[in-house]
Amino acid sequence: MSGQQQIDAARQAEFDKSLSAWRGAPVQELRAKLGAPSAVYPQRDGSSIYVYAKSAKLTGAKGPVDFQCVVRYLIDGRSQRVSGLEVEGC
Repeated sequence: MSGQQQIDAARQAEFDKSLSAWRGAPVQELRAKLGAPSAVYPQRDGSSIYVYAKSAKLTGAKGPVDFQCVVRYLIDGRSQRVSGLEVEGC
């Protein structure tokens, strides 16, 4: 594994760890730390999906690169706590 691959793997591990810490957190804490979600999707079972999305143009070795990160938090309807999450593109 190259030095850059090791750095990338370490960053990904730290990112995964920080996201995992949200499991079980109250939705009020999630909103206090991350602000208002980009979208909220109520589910039939009373739960909700809170979507946080960020996009940017980054400078890459071959020029500008579009970057998008979407994290979907599943909020339990009864406890109002984060019960799961899904990450896309981060």
